Amino acid sequence: MYDNTANNTLESPYVIQNRVAGHDLHRFLMGDSELNSAGHLKKITHEGWCSLALGLGQIVHKLLSIRNHVAGRLLPDPSDVNNILVAPFQKHLDEESEPLSINSSSPPTETAASLLVGMFRYQRAKELDLDPNSVHTLMPDFEKMTTEIAEAGYLDDVPVSLCHLDLYPRNIIINLTGSEQAHQDILKLGSILDWDSAIFAPAFMICEPPVYLWNHKLYEDGEEDDDCEDWHIDQTFGPLTEDDEKVKRIFEEAAGEEFMRFAYDPTYRLVRQLFRFGMKGIYSSWDLRDGYKLLDFWQNIKKPKTSTSKFTESMESVEMGRRYEIKNAEGAEESKSIDPGLKGWLKGVKEKLQRLFSM
Repeated sequence: MYDNTANNTLESPYVIQNRVAGHDLHRFLMGDSELNSAGHLKKITHEGWCSLALGLGQIVHKLLSIRNHVAGRLLPDPSDVNNILVAPFQKHLDEESEPLSINSSSPPTETAASLLVGMFRYQRAKELDLDPNSVHTLMPDFEKMTTEIAEAGYLDDVPVSLCHLDLYPRNIIINLTGSEQAHQDILKLGSILDWDSAIFAPAFMICEPPVYLWNHKLYEDGEEDDDCEDWHIDQTFGPLTEDDEKVKRIFEEAAGEEFMRFAYDPTYRLVRQLFRFGMKGIYSSWDLRDGYKLLDFWQNIKKPKTSTSKFTESMESVEMGRRYEIKNAEGAEESKSIDPGLKGWLKGVKEKLQRLFSM
C-alpha cells in the first residue's frame, strides 16, 4: 500500500510494507553480538551454506531470464498500480524518454556499448551544464575504454535483464529452523530486500559473484559488504577449502551458463563498475580515486584487438570523437576545447591524485 502524493492524512508520500521474518545475512557475517547472544544462530553449517547458495543461484538465474527491450529504471504506472514501466536511461539534457511498458519478446533496441557511450556523454553534458569551465576528463576516458572493450567483442550480444544492484548480505534475509535438542539451526533463504535498486540493464550487471557465500574472510576481518565490489579483487579472495568449493559450485550450477559468461572475466568486472559510473557520475574524491584505478586496471589487462567486432561494424558511420582529444602528430595543434596550459596543469593534478590514492 502506498501513496506517492501528499493528498492523504499524513500530507506526505508514504509506503506501507510487510515486515519479513528472519535475519539479514550481513548481521551474522559481521559478528552481530545481539544476534549471537539471542541464541538464534551459533554457526551456519556447511549444509546451510549449500542451501543458501542454491537458493541465491536460482534467484540470479530467474533474474537473468526476465528480459526487456530497453535498459532503464523501474517506475510505477500511475494509471495501473499492478503495472510497472521502464524509464530508459537519459542520454540528453533537454530530452527525457517517455516510460515504456515491459516488452520481453523484442530484442534490445541498442547495444550495451552504445548504451554506455550515451550514458557517459550525458554525464559529461551534466558536468558542463553545472560548470561550463569544467575540465573533468574521466567521462571521455570511460567512453574510450568502453570503445576498446567493445572492439574486443566483449559487448556483443549482451541481453537486457532484470538486475538487483544491491544483492549483498544486508539485503538477504535468512530464516532459521531447528530445536535446542538438535543444537543446530537449519538455514534457508527467506527474502530479498531493497528492490528499489532494481533496474533493467545489460545482463552482466546481475553477474557479480557472491563471494561471501564461499569465502567469509573479508567479514572476519571486519570489512563491510560494500567493499565486495568485484572489479578490483580476485574471484575468490584466496584458496578455498573443499567445502567452500562445493558451495561455490552449487551456486554456479544454479545460476547457469549465462552467469558464468559474465561473472569472472576481469573485463566484465570492470564493465560493471563502468556502468555504475555511467548511472551516477563522478561526485566525490572517492569516485575520482576509483575512476583512475579503473582506468589503470584496464590498461594493465587489455589485449590487442584481434578481430572486427559487431560494435566496430555498427559504429563505422558514427562520429566517435572526444571533446578533449589531443593530436599526437608533430606540429599538430591541440584541441581548442581546452587551453594548452590548462591541459598541462590538469595532467599534473591527475598524476598527483594517482600517487596520493596509491599510497
